[in-house]
Parts: sequence; C-alpha cells; structure tokens
Amino acid sequence: MITEPGIDEIRAAAERMRGYVRRTPLLAAAPIKERPELAGGLRLKLEALQVTGSFKARGAINAVFALPPRQRRRGIVTASGGNHGLAVAYAGWATKALATIFLPRSVADDKIAKLDAWGASVVIAGEVWDDSNRAALQHAEAESLAYIHPFADPEVIAGQGTIALEILDEAPDLDTLLVAIAGAA
Repeated sequence: MITEPGIDEIRAAAERMRGYVRRTPLLAAAPIKERPELAGGLRLKLEALQVTGSFKARGAINAVFALPPRQRRRGIVTASGGNHGLAVAYAGWATKALATIFLPRSVADDKIAKLDAWGASVVIAGEVWDDSNRAALQHAEAESLAYIHPFADPEVIAGQGTIALEILDEAPDLDTLLVAIAGAA
C-alpha cells in the first residue's frame, strides 16, 4: 500500500519541479455536434505540450528531485512501454542522473530513439511490461539504484497532481475533473 500524497505534498512538488515542466494551457474544447450543451464548459489540459509529450514528465521529475543527491548520482531505473520511460529519461537528463529504462520487446523503434536522445540506457527485457518491470526491479536492487515506479510512487503521484493545481488556478469554479491515466495499482 502506498501513501497517498496530500495537497501539501502536491504543492511541494510544484515548487520542486518549477522550471523543469511546462505550465500547459487549459483551453475550451470546440463545440461538439452531438453534445452542444457542453460548448464552452468543456476544457482540455494540453499535457501533450510537455517536453516529453505527456503528463508523465511531472511525476518523474518530482520523484527524481525528491531523491537524496547521493542516490540520484548513483542512477535511476524504471520499466516502461511508453511515456513513463521517456519521462524518467528526461528526468535523468535534467538532473544529470544516469537513467536506465527497461522495455518489453514490443516497444516501437522510435521510442527507443527518443530514449537514446535523452541519454538513457535502454535494456530490452521480456515480452510485456511485467517482464521488464521484474528485470528493472532486480537490476535496481542488485546495483542499489533508485527505482521510479510509473504509478505506485507517492512522489510520482504528487508530481502528476500538480496538473490539478494549474487547472484549479485557471478554473476555480470547476465542478468535475476527468483524468485519463494508464497503469493500475
């Protein structure tokens, strides 16, 4: 069971990662023909404009900055089949920590190229994420490296929670917030 971060941890994350993630726009969605009553009331947070292309950069940057400097210098490890790996690679680049990303065989070549561009070491391990994750955990333990979990880490959650702070700052009268995520606890 992970500890769920509260508002204080999310605010601390926002301060910690200032300058490393973008404050993305919150825009009104275009009217939808099938649901005209939503016109003007539906807003979209454009996290695709983050440097890595998704909200995952927020959680990874916060988690890596939350590590003690000595641990960061030793290196960071994760398993991913997608955006979390890019986010950890970026966090490694931004903090000068060696990032090792474990991926399943099915990962697209362009994803590997992007990871390489951020300076990450890439290890292909297994057919699916679960296989890669087991290998990443074993590697992190054997080498005494920090493992950055894609969704079950309080620091990752707090970093990603900063999206809500931005949304509520721009739209304090908001009554419903829908969030699409990957992973499962």
